[in-house]
Amino acid sequence: GGEGGGPGGPTDAQLDWLVSGEKSGASGSGGAGGSECDSIYVFDGVDFAGSAARRRAEDTKALTALVAATEARTQLAGGGGGAGRGRRFGPHRTGEEAAAERAKQEADRAVAEAAKRERAKQRKEQRWRKAGYTSLSLPDPTSLAGAASASGGSAVAAAASSPD
Repeated sequence: GGEGGGPGGPTDAQLDWLVSGEKSGASGSGGAGGSECDSIYVFDGVDFAGSAARRRAEDTKALTALVAATEARTQLAGGGGGAGRGRRFGPHRTGEEAAAERAKQEADRAVAEAAKRERAKQRKEQRWRKAGYTSLSLPDPTSLAGAASASGGSAVAAAASSPD
């Protein structure tokens, strides 16, 4: 077995030196001993520790400035205290304002639902007319003629308004 860790890998002396953590370079020509390799920042004899510390300090300073600028912009835009309020920006609402807005939204929702039901009803009537369907819940059209003359036509109007 050679000293330099030939084809069989490192020698026992080299492995002992690596495990023990000695810095004296007692393994001879093999191994990575020496004071220049004591730091992970040393590469090919160049110490990069100073530049890493300087970059870290510059990054910390830049992050602090960015956070301060963002906070200042938030304070100017929203008046502060509005974080976490969803999509609404501006000052806080009172209880009465919130209740009035909820009531308005409920009314709008009810109107939209009624309009949706009416459109669905109209589409159904149009499909029925196009296909020539008649509703079984309507009275027979021949009986409507006699009832219409007796009641003044109100039964025909009522039957015509009911599509089901």
